Amino acid sequence: MQNFWLRFYWQTQPWLQGSHWHTDKQQHLILQLDIGLFRQRQFYIELALSSLVSSYKRLANTPWQGAFCLPFAEPKHIDQYQKYLGKHLSFNQPLCVLSYDQALNDVPFTMADQHGFTLAQRQAEQLQQQAQYTIGLPALIRNMLTQESKQQYTLPDIADKLSLSPATLKRRLKPFNVSFQQLQDQANLHNSIYLFCLLY
Repeated sequence: MQNFWLRFYWQTQPWLQGSHWHTDKQQHLILQLDIGLFRQRQFYIELALSSLVSSYKRLANTPWQGAFCLPFAEPKHIDQYQKYLGKHLSFNQPLCVLSYDQALNDVPFTMADQHGFTLAQRQAEQLQQQAQYTIGLPALIRNMLTQESKQQYTLPDIADKLSLSPATLKRRLKPFNVSFQQLQDQANLHNSIYLFCLLY
């Protein structure tokens, strides 16, 4: 399910930027917004996670077995979160991270209609070929900062790579309500969490 979701999530949830890594025992997905609605971040994260978990429950006919680190405060009505996302929740975390055991990848989807799934996959692949995959400016910068983590890029470095002046890059980020420093901090967090999981 993870591979299928990672290939096609941007067709139904284009506001997300997803990245993943794994250890011997666990899979980890980091989800971040690729649009400028950071005030509505909680809503978009809830939407993405609830759709992923409900799809899993529906197809596997079994409760979700995973953990969520959520980048916002614990809500007053925690019972709703536990009902729909499960009991393994941590709030006020730096990034949204979804973690689950590798064994979950082998759980059969007993409720899946194989013919319907094959048809849906074919249609999704056709749509993916027709639609051009695009990411927003924040996601592009975040990718550059995380994929080339050995190099410490500054705002002028990234602006130069994008053939922009530093002032223009700042101006282009303004409608997204995010600064270059915030993106750099997110990328550093992403890389730190990845290295921590590899070591421990």
